[in-house]
Amino acid sequence: MEKTRLAMPTKARWYVGLTADHWRVLRGGFLGWIFDGFEALAVVVVLAPMLKSL
Repeated sequence: MEKTRLAMPTKARWYVGLTADHWRVLRGGFLGWIFDGFEALAVVVVLAPMLKSL
């Protein structure tokens, strides 16, 4: 039996096929993670004084 070799595509960067909408979603998701982390940090910083005031 003869083995056939499939043509291997050249390695392309992961972002080559992204459109402007893809980049917009990626940036929005990144900003969401940043603001979520900031909110979690703010809660940790404020938690002790808030509990003392109660």
